[in-house]
Amino acid sequence: MKEENQRRQVLVFPCPFTIKVVGIKKKSLFDEINSCVLELCPEYSPEKTARRLSARGRYESFSVVVQAQSREHLDHLYAKLVKIEGVKFVL
Repeated sequence: MKEENQRRQVLVFPCPFTIKVVGIKKKSLFDEINSCVLELCPEYSPEKTARRLSARGRYESFSVVVQAQSREHLDHLYAKLVKIEGVKFVL
């Protein structure tokens, strides 16, 4: 039981939280992600978002750091991000 508790990490809200978004590379994807995140996280700083292209340049990933207010806040953000056209994964 103690070992199980050590493996499970508990978030204490509010807290910084990194969300990884992977999508098909297109010019507007970065702006669409930023717009979506800013709606729910006004303190979000797009300039701190890490961007990375896949080896073949077909996909792009973004590491977005937000100040998570609650589990529901994160769930809502994930739900909005997966609806962006071209987004394949939100982790």
